[in-house]
Amino acid sequence: MTRRQIKWVLYGGYLAVVPIWGVEALVVAFKPTLWPILELVGILNVFIPLSIFIAIVRFNLFDIDRLISATAAYTVVSVILIAAAIMMLPRISQAANRVVGLDPAAGQFVMSLLLAAVDVPGARYLRPQIERTFFAERYALERGVEQLLHEISTGAGPREVLALVGERLDSYLRPESCVVYGRSGETYAPLFFRGR
Repeated sequence: MTRRQIKWVLYGGYLAVVPIWGVEALVVAFKPTLWPILELVGILNVFIPLSIFIAIVRFNLFDIDRLISATAAYTVVSVILIAAAIMMLPRISQAANRVVGLDPAAGQFVMSLLLAAVDVPGARYLRPQIERTFFAERYALERGVEQLLHEISTGAGPREVLALVGERLDSYLRPESCVVYGRSGETYAPLFFRGR
């Protein structure tokens, strides 16, 4: 198995197990009468065979590293918001009831919507930090390519641009050897080379 295939299998396990644990913890801690919801959450176990199937048949289907970082960002932000909602929502809704005269149920609904509105921007902010931490090489490559595109726009001529691209890609990707060919009259000649 390749690293990408292993990531797919682990990702499917994560999608199946973590929500079940989270719902189980909430049900046991706050409302044991909602225990049947765990039976519904059990349907998430379908992600395990689905991820194994993708790992075997189509492991290049999506960029798994981006899926992992997006999932991790949403999970972290959601856990923080759920904890904040559990601790603060009843108090804020009671305060809104006293100050504005708003029904406590309506106050909780409005506060839930506000917390949900914070979830998406929070995950967008957190995702680059997660990618920088867990996928450092990928992050460095993306930043390097952005810088290369900026440098290419200021390049003098085709030969210089091709040599610059070869030099930068060689330093970012670190292959055993690298050659960039450019047109030289009727033939092609190496403009940049390193290695054999």
